Amino acid sequence: MQAADSFDSAANYLDSRLRAALVGVEPRVKESAYEIRLRSARPVVIVTRGGSLFVYGSGRTGEVYSPGALTASPAELQASFSRMCGYSVHSNSAAAASGFISLAHGHRAGVCGTAVMAENGTVKAFRDISSVNLRIAHEVRGAADEIYTRLFNNGAVSAIIAGPPLSGKTTLLRDLARRLSGPSGGNFFRVAVVDERGEIAASSGGCPQCDVGFSDVLTGYPKDAGILTALRTLSPQMIICDEIGSLSEAKRISEGMSSGVNFLVSVHVGKNEDLRRRPVVSELISSGVFSKLVMLGEAPGEIEGIYDLKERSYANDGSLVDGCRAVPCGRICGAYADASREPA
Repeated sequence: MQAADSFDSAANYLDSRLRAALVGVEPRVKESAYEIRLRSARPVVIVTRGGSLFVYGSGRTGEVYSPGALTASPAELQASFSRMCGYSVHSNSAAAASGFISLAHGHRAGVCGTAVMAENGTVKAFRDISSVNLRIAHEVRGAADEIYTRLFNNGAVSAIIAGPPLSGKTTLLRDLARRLSGPSGGNFFRVAVVDERGEIAASSGGCPQCDVGFSDVLTGYPKDAGILTALRTLSPQMIICDEIGSLSEAKRISEGMSSGVNFLVSVHVGKNEDLRRRPVVSELISSGVFSKLVMLGEAPGEIEGIYDLKERSYANDGSLVDGCRAVPCGRICGAYADASREPA
């Protein structure tokens, strides 16, 4: 799916007036857009590589707010939320309570509102929706070419892709799944994708909507349960997981590696010195089972460094300093290099 088409498919989840206004924006804006942010009775904002844009009549956009900008009413926000839930808010209450809803084609909506609490103190639902952050999926074939060449040309290894939000981690995992499991990579590894949030493969009716090669996809499984299921039933050579965030998930990965399976995972890290400050990341690195770490920058696909974790050491601030291989700071990975030149 082209970037502009992906934007339109995400906007299609919004209420009719908002949808019509957003579909009418210029193609160049759609191609560089990453998020559509809606806040109750506040202007709609399109987040692009070049910054945030307000929407005006006839598809015009601007960086400066002025009266007349497209605004989402409380009723439109609630209607959009209902549409995202397939008009069955109750059946999606558990997903919404976790803060996000997974949509077709790999899009994802972060949801804020008034929490409805369960007796055990957990959030069981939302009411009075106040904000929706619609994350637009981007399938960029060739995005991971640089990483694939440097990490996997000589066979499978276990690797961590770390970076801040919107740095392209999921896009890179998806493209690596395609290359590792399919004919484009030439290896035909047995790859299992544990796609808890449906963002990597965007499966619908059991069929991936995004190109993940010949991977086996486990959709909706909690990561630790999905990893265990993959190990028991699929005899994978590589398991791919997005957004490892708990120590239980890290432990399950370590157990899987003891069975001889390689893992490719992503983690949220704002900057290099945060690697040791997040317990789950520290656990993954300290386990000694991962061979490589790819540190991304703030721009999508920007590689700050590729580290050999078998030769690691740490500075006093906890940052990883040794083992950086030949990728210079600021290098743009694969097809992202061309995408980064598109106007915002």
